[in-house]
Amino acid sequence: MVQPSAASHVRAPSNKPQNGFANFFDKIEHYVALISGPAIERFPQATPITFRVNPDIVPDSVFKVHDSLTSRAEIADLASVFKDEVIAIIGLGGTGSYVLDFMVKTRVKEVRSFRR
Repeated sequence: MVQPSAASHVRAPSNKPQNGFANFFDKIEHYVALISGPAIERFPQATPITFRVNPDIVPDSVFKVHDSLTSRAEIADLASVFKDEVIAIIGLGGTGSYVLDFMVKTRVKEVRSFRR
């Protein structure tokens, strides 16, 4: 008679420092190194860094870390137009959701959405 094997679970130790991370940047840097380390070891030309951020292009970002998309897409001037404005979006379908996604990444005062 074959005995069914009992399943067991072994908990792996955490990769977090015992006292936590000093800031959000240190946390991201730690996990990027953890994830990309094996790839860089195997492929030395590989890099997790894909775009250098120009902080002058995005001076007043809503993000804790630098927003590389806004500077890469060169839409910082457009984002500054809507600063402290109340905007309305009619419909949150395809185009409306795209506009909403852009607006929540700017310093708008308020976003109001309407549907038909």
